[in-house]
Amino acid sequence: MKRILKYIGTYFIYHTLNSDNTKSKNKDDNYLKGHYNTEIYRHDSSTLSIYFPTGSSSKSFISKCEQDNIKVWEYISSDTCTEAVLRVEESDIHKVHKILRFQIKGKNEQLKELKLKQKKEKEKQKLKENMESEK
Repeated sequence: MKRILKYIGTYFIYHTLNSDNTKSKNKDDNYLKGHYNTEIYRHDSSTLSIYFPTGSSSKSFISKCEQDNIKVWEYISSDTCTEAVLRVEESDIHKVHKILRFQIKGKNEQLKELKLKQKKEKEKQKLKENMESEK
């Protein structure tokens, strides 16, 4: 399954924390944060789930999506709960961003960290290969 991390450098990626304030060990436990305190998670390979902590903000989002021709489905809510979860096609992520304005501050720092980590991993691999070839 594709991971939400593919958006590093485009949006700021949040990592879910466990109850003891440590990062979740699940590599797919990441999300984008948007306006109205929304959280955008990957649902499957082509669909994103958007968690709304309040029902009124989800209704506002739905009306804006209708104006922008964004297909929204699986509106999950209950009378006793103010939360809602909506699903949208990942191909509409940039349209959704225009509505929910995902956080982007810090996105470049995350990209730099990722590139540095990848560079270090490549250097380790090269060193390991050189050591093995010398044997």
